[in-house]
Amino acid sequence: MKLNISKDAPNSGEITLEKFFQFNIIGNKKSDNRHQIDTFNAICFKTEIDTFNAKIDCEVIFTDFGDAKGKDKAKISFSDRVRYFDEISILQQFWGEESYRNDNREDFIKQCLIVFEIEPTEKDALIKDVELIYETLDKNSTLPLIINEDKDGVTPFILLPFSAKAHGGNKVRLEGDRSLKSLTILRDKIALGFWFQKTSNVVIKNQLNSDVINSEIIFNSKFKSPDFKIYYQIGNKVDVKKNLVSIKGGEDSSLDAEIVRVYSQSEITYFHDWAELGIYNSALLRLQNSTKVNKQISIEVKSVSSELLLEDVEATQSKEVHVFILSIFISVLISMGLDATRLASCDFTFFFPDIPIITESLIWLFVCGGFILKHLIYSKVYLIKENCKRVIKSLAVFVCFWVFCCFFIEKKMFTEWEDADILVLLGMKFSHWIQFFPLIDIVLSLYLFFSLIFYRYYEKNNRNKEHWFTKILKNFFGVR
Repeated sequence: MKLNISKDAPNSGEITLEKFFQFNIIGNKKSDNRHQIDTFNAICFKTEIDTFNAKIDCEVIFTDFGDAKGKDKAKISFSDRVRYFDEISILQQFWGEESYRNDNREDFIKQCLIVFEIEPTEKDALIKDVELIYETLDKNSTLPLIINEDKDGVTPFILLPFSAKAHGGNKVRLEGDRSLKSLTILRDKIALGFWFQKTSNVVIKNQLNSDVINSEIIFNSKFKSPDFKIYYQIGNKVDVKKNLVSIKGGEDSSLDAEIVRVYSQSEITYFHDWAELGIYNSALLRLQNSTKVNKQISIEVKSVSSELLLEDVEATQSKEVHVFILSIFISVLISMGLDATRLASCDFTFFFPDIPIITESLIWLFVCGGFILKHLIYSKVYLIKENCKRVIKSLAVFVCFWVFCCFFIEKKMFTEWEDADILVLLGMKFSHWIQFFPLIDIVLSLYLFFSLIFYRYYEKNNRNKEHWFTKILKNFFGVR
């Protein structure tokens, strides 16, 4: 996930994000291995010079790793969520209990006099400003809010909600109303507020049986924020194995941070959309806003990059059970095939290929080992191209048929036919063809064995510039 934020106001000076709130919801994996990703962004900004003439473009990009040719940009849907600003009781939980919203202009004027300590002599100018604000916002059926939070570095301000608008491709345009330029006494106390949602269904990058969530916020101009929050919602049975956060500020300064778990969401009332997306039954994570992090972002922020390594605990436990069952199955299969009495039986060894340098017991061990390698593919311990996986699954059917013949088909069924020489001949031909199945499987197992070894090498080197060896691994062995 990537959010590019840029300003379209060359003469506006520095931009302050009075409130920046991003909430990323990672949905559960569906039957087609896709996850629904929802990202909610609340942005309240003002500029150093001319807030009401400023425009901000937000480009949201989701990367889909399900494309056969490699990662690709995913299709994204857009929804404006300006109505969230109407739910003042919910906002007060996050942005201060003293935050205020009222459709009565007289009451709003009284609140402005108290919060911003405006002199009585300036009340006439205040009334004109409030009238203009209400008339302007009435076009969008919204009301102004006074955000008043008792927090270091955060000063009270008036938030004017406006609708975010889709603006070509995956961009969202954030802009206010130029008629507000005539404001006087409240001019420097205004911030424009927007809330929007982006949704996509993607295949998440998988590495060593863990989902990798990469999130990046890039600011293409000079931005700062006194209140910067990032949250993630993941499944209740998902464990965070690893997380890395890097924050870059001015003059190429860099700061490391971390993602921590939140345990109090059951005590908070959330928006209806978030409840529908399972916030009360999920795990909640957030960027840990340490003193150093807050100080850096309040001065200048250029980018915030994070990487989460998520492991499905329930799926891991299920795989452990499968491995246990597979180990029992393979052990039994090996012991049955290496039984001395059975190896001495012509019925059992009739379908084994006659190779002087390889004994029947060694062939049986190779075939059983091949079942383990195939399981690594089916359980996605390591990844290969889909077309290679289909070929492997098809060939696995043949070796299973060969194992069935060894245990349950007797030699006489192919050799003892009274007065039917042609059937005996066909039976012998068929038995010879079956003998090729374990040989093909042994070659396939060796191929998978080397693929598994080279996959580890490829994982460490594929991010670097590709050379001839990594191309061989990708094209011949199918690793990715």
